[in-house]
Amino acid sequence: PSPSSPPPSPPATTIEESGEYQDCVRDPACKDIVLPLRSLVSTIPTDMGEFTGLTRINLVDNHLTGTIPTELGDLPLLRRFNAPLNSLTGPIPGELFSAPLLRDVVVYGNLLTGPIPTGIGECTSCVVVELMKNSLTGSLPTELGELDAVTHFEAKSNSLTGCIPSEIGLMGSVAKLVLDSNGLSCTIPTEIGMLTTLVEVDLCHNLLVGPIPTEVGQLVALTSWRSCDNQLSGALPSELVGLPALEVLDVSRNMHNSALPSNLAGATALRRFLAYENDLTGGLPAVLSGLTALRVLRLENNPELGGVIPTTLTGLVEARTINLDNTGIAGPIPASLLAGAAELRVLSLANNSLTGSVPATAGDLESLRVLCINDNSLSCVLPTELVNLDSLVELYTQRNLGGQPGPNSCELPTEIGELTSLKRWENDHNFHTTLPTEVGALGALTQLYMHKVPLAGCLPTEMGELSSLKIWSSYETELSCSIPTELGKLTSLLHMRLFNSSFGGCVPTEIGRLTRTDQVHLYANSLTCSIPSEVGTMAELRKLDLSDNLLTDCIPTELGAMPSLVSLSLSNNLLGCSIPEELGSASSLTDLRLRGNDLTQSIPVSIAKLPNLEVLLLDNNALSGSIPEELGEDCVLRLFQVQHNALGGMIPWGLGECPFPAPALTTGTDDEEVARKKCALTDCDPCEVTNLFVEPVPRPVDDRCVIRFPKSPVPPPSPPPSPPNP
Repeated sequence: PSPSSPPPSPPATTIEESGEYQDCVRDPACKDIVLPLRSLVSTIPTDMGEFTGLTRINLVDNHLTGTIPTELGDLPLLRRFNAPLNSLTGPIPGELFSAPLLRDVVVYGNLLTGPIPTGIGECTSCVVVELMKNSLTGSLPTELGELDAVTHFEAKSNSLTGCIPSEIGLMGSVAKLVLDSNGLSCTIPTEIGMLTTLVEVDLCHNLLVGPIPTEVGQLVALTSWRSCDNQLSGALPSELVGLPALEVLDVSRNMHNSALPSNLAGATALRRFLAYENDLTGGLPAVLSGLTALRVLRLENNPELGGVIPTTLTGLVEARTINLDNTGIAGPIPASLLAGAAELRVLSLANNSLTGSVPATAGDLESLRVLCINDNSLSCVLPTELVNLDSLVELYTQRNLGGQPGPNSCELPTEIGELTSLKRWENDHNFHTTLPTEVGALGALTQLYMHKVPLAGCLPTEMGELSSLKIWSSYETELSCSIPTELGKLTSLLHMRLFNSSFGGCVPTEIGRLTRTDQVHLYANSLTCSIPSEVGTMAELRKLDLSDNLLTDCIPTELGAMPSLVSLSLSNNLLGCSIPEELGSASSLTDLRLRGNDLTQSIPVSIAKLPNLEVLLLDNNALSGSIPEELGEDCVLRLFQVQHNALGGMIPWGLGECPFPAPALTTGTDDEEVARKKCALTDCDPCEVTNLFVEPVPRPVDDRCVIRFPKSPVPPPSPPPSPPNP
């Protein structure tokens, strides 16, 4: 038989254990140490500087720690040092840049600290320097001007401060300059205009001030300029806008306060124009029509821009996103704006003063996924043609016409059911009186907001077909009738808000099928009958509010079997019987409100023992007996009301230690101030106090609250007996 093969060597965990490193130990003239993605956990060995033949060191994406050895600067043939995505610490050694043939220094995504070394100026052969995503501090060294061979310099996402040095204009070969996400201040130096090879500039997320220098008009090769999120001011220079190769212009989140440049029409290569959150004025120029390559136009949150959308604004055939939210524009939405925009994905015109109707041409936007026309004065937010938008995912039509009918207002079209891709629809605060049954065909809908709309009649039973619905908000409507039993088919529902309407009848027993529901708000309706015991099967329910209805009979004992229940409000109904002892098993309960019913007998001890109970409202019932002593043990109550019952007995001693907020009236001595904060029961008018130690007295709960604080504390316990005499 052939001899068995030797077992394979375990994978290396340090650089020294790797075969590449061992080869260099045997032959210092080795050329490469290439160890990317090896999960190495060592430091970089200092004796790597003795491998004089090395031309490339690649340690990408390991777990290396420690510092970068200064000895690497002694390698006469080293051309590339790549060690990004590790955990290297300490400063970048200036000696590293002394390697005479060094071209690439790539150390992004480490934990390097300290300033960029002035020795970087010695790297006259450097082409790529990538220092981003570290913790570098200090200012940019003037020696950057000596890097006349560098084409890519990136130092974003550090903590660099100070000014951009004017010497940056001497980096005569640089094509990519990325300095975003630092703390750079001062103005942009005019010398930046000397960088005629520059293709991409990113100065976003700094503290730069002043205007963009007009000298940027000399950057004839520039395709991308980003100076967003600074404190830049003044006009947008026409010299920048007119650059023939410019594809990306992002000046958003600054303080530019001029009109849009009139030569925008010449920016025929511009694909992304972002100037949102500035102080632009002068309206939308019709010359935007010349931007035939434009894909993204974002001018939102320039509230002084004003004017109307020009009817001659057309030809944005490549547009994917148009956002004009909060720009102060008024008048109608011209059909020309949407003509030919077959690739448009996002159209957002919210929070303006637009009037009239959404043009029928909006129905031709076959790629549209998001439409925001909310907070305007549109009379007809959903024309029939809009239902042709098969790709529409989000629709925001809320708050138009101020909730009032207008001469051209329209109802929701029955064709709404054809929006089969729609997932989120916000249509609150509008004037619609009917909810078409076809809404039930919106099978992809996950969020529906239809509150404060004067919908009348009954909820369509077809609502039960919305199997994907997670959030349903239709409160403050004029809907009446009963809640349909088909509600139980909404098994994906998380939040239900149908309060303050006119629903009558019983809470359907099918509600128990909503086992994923987190919140149910049905308060302030006219619901009758008893609370169905099936509610107790809603295992994920955290908040249940059925207050201010006409519910009768007893509180179901099954409510105590709800492990997630945090808040239960059944106030102001016609509930009778006693408070079920089983409620004390709902151990997560923090807020229990049963006020304003016909509840009888005593307060269950199990309720008093709930460990997290902060709010307990039992007032205006027919409760008797005494307040359980357990209520004051380890008390976390912040609000406790039991007035207008038939309670007697003594106030539990421990209630004086509950963290009740101080009453509004807190006058008197310092001792009285502290005592008032310990006042145990609300509706005391006011508590009488003399000192700091509680002495409860028997009293009817509805009488004036008298909690006395005797001048001396409770006597201390007797000392232990002395040990027996030997």
